Amino acid sequence: MRCDVPIVRSGSGRATQCAVSRKGTLVTRTSQKWSFEVAAAKARSVAQTVSSLQPRFCACSECPQCGPQPQHHEGRAKVWKGPNAAQRDLYKTAHEQVQHNMPILKPHMSFRDYANAAWDIPGKYNARRYYLSVHGSGMTGEYPYLYHHGDFPDAGYDGEILPGMTLCVESVIGAEAGEGAKLEQQVLITETDVELLSEFPFEAALMA
Repeated sequence: MRCDVPIVRSGSGRATQCAVSRKGTLVTRTSQKWSFEVAAAKARSVAQTVSSLQPRFCACSECPQCGPQPQHHEGRAKVWKGPNAAQRDLYKTAHEQVQHNMPILKPHMSFRDYANAAWDIPGKYNARRYYLSVHGSGMTGEYPYLYHHGDFPDAGYDGEILPGMTLCVESVIGAEAGEGAKLEQQVLITETDVELLSEFPFEAALMA
């Protein structure tokens, strides 16, 4: 895993290869040595410098966060210029699936009835679909497993959506080759309806 730290210049003009603030500890690596300083003022200064830079790749050859990595030279870090049309289409399609499937969940609805009413995945995305349309929330995917309409005859089983269930509404949209988008919303089944529990907003740049 790479950390989001580009190259910055030290006060001496030497390229500082890595700057990471971890619990108030500034960790820097110059061409000569590692230095460890507990200096909040310096940490804030580096954080301000780093936050003003656009490159989002670590520029180190080895740091406490990354471990050994290929060297990235100053000026060669890539800059993300925003999503392209294909990425926006994937994201909006995943969003459409989630938004369709959330409101059809009802207390005392059967698993079969849900599968029949659930959003149909377009054929070009079918191979990389997530194997569940909805699942219970827990340490991992938990009961109940609600399958897609096309998968229900072979993998599905019937049951009843009950008040008090906390469910995760899933979507994975992507062609067999290339990128994909995965979205998930968590809801609570109440005595009369479904209540959205997720609070994190969707990405405006990908919804444009």
